[in-house]
Amino acid sequence: MSKPISFHPEKRLALALRRPGGLSVEEAIARAGLRLESVRDKCVAALDEKIKALAAEAPTDEAHNRICALATEIFGLAGTFGLIELAQAAQSLCALLASKSDCPAASAGAPNVGEKFAASVRVHIDALRTLRRPELAGDAVARAAVVQGLRQVASRTAGAESA
Repeated sequence: MSKPISFHPEKRLALALRRPGGLSVEEAIARAGLRLESVRDKCVAALDEKIKALAAEAPTDEAHNRICALATEIFGLAGTFGLIELAQAAQSLCALLASKSDCPAASAGAPNVGEKFAASVRVHIDALRTLRRPELAGDAVARAAVVQGLRQVASRTAGAESA
């Protein structure tokens, strides 16, 4: 048998960092930050569109995967651009969705589990929209309270489903 051939392309950043007089790590990070800032407005607009799409979804079993995918995308974009509470709210929604996937009672159609779960998903979606409102942007205490409330909702809903 012949031996497999591995190909390892050189990465430009790695070359620049090793080359004498090349980029310093600090300069590479600063440049990356500038490139991120250059697309911030476009990405934040996309984030708002994803929240709008999430709000248009009914929290049903059929929409579960779409809601989960949108929440994951919101989590990634929000985290990338330093929208910490928004990322935390999206992460809480992801955890809530994961708890339903892991809950045998929910998938077996236990009474009232679906209604309570759907209401909890709606609360999370409403919170994501609220966290994007300008009047909350400067109030760190209010944003933290929203996230803490979402964690409590997710915990109670997950607890109710496993009972």
